[in-house]
Amino acid sequence: MAAFDATTEYGWAQIYGPNTVAKTDTVAADKALYIDGTTGRADDADVAGDAIHGAFSMTADTSNVATVYLTYPFVSDIAFD
Repeated sequence: MAAFDATTEYGWAQIYGPNTVAKTDTVAADKALYIDGTTGRADDADVAGDAIHGAFSMTADTSNVATVYLTYPFVSDIAFD
């Protein structure tokens, strides 16, 4: 478990399994996720270089919260195909 200082660092406290309270932008179910323009949220809009590998939406959002599945997520400059 790690401690995160939201003013300088971000990361995942959960790295595997379903998360039912993930903060998102408007997302559809069964989509790849990307870093959103709002800090701390994910989005299903394709943003080159901001892919969150190992994370996908399981449900559509309700009030910017969705269920996502995590499998050791990480972010890289490599976009999804």
